[in-house]
Amino acid sequence: MLARILTPALLCGLVLSASACTRQADPSETTSRDAAAPASTVLLTVEGMSCTFNCKPAVEAALASVEGVSSVEVDFEAKTAKVECEKPIDPTVLVKALPERFTATVKN
Repeated sequence: MLARILTPALLCGLVLSASACTRQADPSETTSRDAAAPASTVLLTVEGMSCTFNCKPAVEAALASVEGVSSVEVDFEAKTAKVECEKPIDPTVLVKALPERFTATVKN
């Protein structure tokens, strides 16, 4: 008797699962990619970097250490840093986080 009850329930579950796999995404729905988007992005011009071996990692580490920073991309050639934040951060906090040998200005 239990098999008679479970079999239709299992079949129904399989049909629902299969239809969920083929369902087209609704553009108005929020995706996990959208939810993970940074709350703000700050672009900095960084002066004082003389090499990619020590300076670039030092700038990256200093900016990444600021609470709320989710990622840092430093472009040594362009002398810029792109800082993505989980929440809005005052850019002066980022500038002050850099070691004294570097100076930065906000680009955006």
